[in-house]
Amino acid sequence: MTDIFMSIDSILGNRDALIQSIEQNLETPPLTATHDGNSSTQELNRGQLMMKEEQLSSQLHDLNNLKILSGLLIEFKTNFELLELENCFYSLQSIRKRINGNNNSSFLKQSFHFQRSVAVYVDTMHSTLIDKIFEIITTKFWQINDTGSIAFHKKITYGPEDIDLEYESFIDFVKQQYFPQNVLDSQLWIISDMDINDLQENVRGKLQTILKSYIHLNVVIDRIKKSIFTKGKMFDYELGKLLFKDVSNITDNQSLLQETIASFTSLVRFFQDILIEDDCITVLTSLGNVISNELTKLVKQNASVILNDNSPLKDRIIEVSKSLVKLADRTKNQWHFNDSEILNILNNEQIYFNLMLDKKFNEALEYMRDTIKNDGSISEVETVFLKRDSKRKSESDSNANESAKKIESQNSSKKEPDDDNWNWDDNADDGEGDDAWGDEIDLDLDDLEQNENQSQKEKDKTNEDHAEDDWDNAWGLDDDITDTVPTTNASHQGTNIEINKLPQLFETAVERLNKSVSIMDQAKIDQQYYNYKFNVFQSSFVAMCSCHFQENWWIFYNNLRYIGQKNPSLQRIEELSQNYLRKEIALNEKRVFKLIQQQLNSLLENENNVSWHIVTRQLIPFIQQHIIDPLVKIGGKEGEDNLLQLLNFIYFTSTVDVILTWKVISEKNSENLSELFTLLLNDSTIPLLSNLPKYKELREKFSIIGKILPLHLKEIMDLFYDGDFYLFSTEEIAQWLKLLFADTPLRRNAIEDIYEIRNTNIAD
Repeated sequence: MTDIFMSIDSILGNRDALIQSIEQNLETPPLTATHDGNSSTQELNRGQLMMKEEQLSSQLHDLNNLKILSGLLIEFKTNFELLELENCFYSLQSIRKRINGNNNSSFLKQSFHFQRSVAVYVDTMHSTLIDKIFEIITTKFWQINDTGSIAFHKKITYGPEDIDLEYESFIDFVKQQYFPQNVLDSQLWIISDMDINDLQENVRGKLQTILKSYIHLNVVIDRIKKSIFTKGKMFDYELGKLLFKDVSNITDNQSLLQETIASFTSLVRFFQDILIEDDCITVLTSLGNVISNELTKLVKQNASVILNDNSPLKDRIIEVSKSLVKLADRTKNQWHFNDSEILNILNNEQIYFNLMLDKKFNEALEYMRDTIKNDGSISEVETVFLKRDSKRKSESDSNANESAKKIESQNSSKKEPDDDNWNWDDNADDGEGDDAWGDEIDLDLDDLEQNENQSQKEKDKTNEDHAEDDWDNAWGLDDDITDTVPTTNASHQGTNIEINKLPQLFETAVERLNKSVSIMDQAKIDQQYYNYKFNVFQSSFVAMCSCHFQENWWIFYNNLRYIGQKNPSLQRIEELSQNYLRKEIALNEKRVFKLIQQQLNSLLENENNVSWHIVTRQLIPFIQQHIIDPLVKIGGKEGEDNLLQLLNFIYFTSTVDVILTWKVISEKNSENLSELFTLLLNDSTIPLLSNLPKYKELREKFSIIGKILPLHLKEIMDLFYDGDFYLFSTEEIAQWLKLLFADTPLRRNAIEDIYEIRNTNIAD
């Protein structure tokens, strides 16, 4: 590159000689050959002279432009040596315009080797400038040690000439010129105009580091935040440096508290005395709330020591709080700090006692957390007998009734209005009325004793004498029969359940809590606040322990039931246990619904090549292992009710109700769906529910749907005439016929027969 400068200077250095040479060239006439071969001076061709003049003028213009480029290169070098980095930026920008801008024709006329040499040299200038800026910011203005300290200097002396640099003006220029939108723009000329990839990546990487670590101050924020949350790490302030020191060897709580308050004081002094206003805003916007929260927590946890009459710690806390208020004012409302909470703690006696309660509740939680973590015997399982007191029995029966009504309402939601009578009285004269209800009851409760069936038939006969009896009354009859189903004595008295040592741990923690609270001045304890904290304590216990029962969630639920039974006053535990059960069932039902929909969609998409892997390998094992088995182990009335709701969800909500939204069921899919119903029925048998009428009704209705799917219309109507559809409303039967068969006179006649027999008006 030095040779380039010397060549340009040698040409342009003696301007007078250059002009004289051009004039001599203009005065010398060109030699032309005569026709006779003799040389003679001919008259100058005016056109040739003009072309020659234009050519020489262009060369002179190009040489002048190259001289300007040479001057800019020298100017950059001089400014760089003087650390005039702002001027270096502008010189480099002008150079780029000369070689990359619209007015770069003089440069492009030069040889490729010349152009390439200049381009490489200018790329090196880019990298050199950014390297110098990076060095000054990261090693001179800021000095951040990985473990030891953070030092910052607002003014430095740098270079062999001891040049003074001020941080504020220096960083302002860097922000404005290199990060005009407070982000690194890869299309900025300082990056995009470079040709050499390695140098370009060096420039981009160092600018990115400057932006993130020293303009956004991430490196400062991260180091301070890490020390705040690292046990045994404190701050110290000394000679403009924020020092990190290790106090893990201090075991005395009083000394450790003093060190912590001193650490907050040092951190606040560093912000006040060292950081410029913009950097203070940047740091406090990210760290301000962390610092204020940690200071408030420190005061709450150590209120008894800080508020001691002989302790100077209270005044030191107030001093730190006031300093934070001043720092908040410097941020121009970008961060707010209200010292009223800390002052209230320091001056309000009731808050002090509330904080003492907080501490004792936290100690009880820590005791349980440590025991769960370190005591392996806590997971040992044992079997206990869970009693059903009158209150729980009443609540369970109420829930059971609600569950039965919910299931029943879904099964009969499409029934006709109340005046939709079966009119069995019309057949009374034929002697058939006595058997009509009885046959259907036998289908539903075929395992009842003969005398119960006979008693029920007599009741049915009495009902048939009333013209107002309708289809819905049949369900009322089933409810009466349900009451006659025998239940085991264990079901009345309670059930055996499996628990682990968690209830014992909770009981011990509560005893320790009560003992520690009893030594406080009871007259100064706010009972309402105590009750609130005890509810929070129960919620924290459930949240803390639930994560340890991902696979055997039913044991955790049994733990909560057992705790609630031993102490009925723990209403929050009772509420949380029910919420936990609902949440687990809902999550599992969501998975079941998704798998069934995947199988149904596969039937719609490929009915001729059906795969049952989703059902046999995923759905059925999941239902058995994650829902049915746990609910059976929960046992009792509660387990039975949830099992019934589960079957209703699988059979009807996830399967039947979805199929009823289809426009049509093809003949092939009729067979496929029948197979699906069979698979679901065969693998969802629950012996625990075998004596429950509602269980039989759910399976009976689902079985009938699976049975009719592949049948012809005549066969379905024969089943209807035989009374097999007693669990279905008229609208349900009609809807299935519309899905299974095309709109033909035969189908219309069948539907009309159904409405006529059931004495129902056809809606459409």
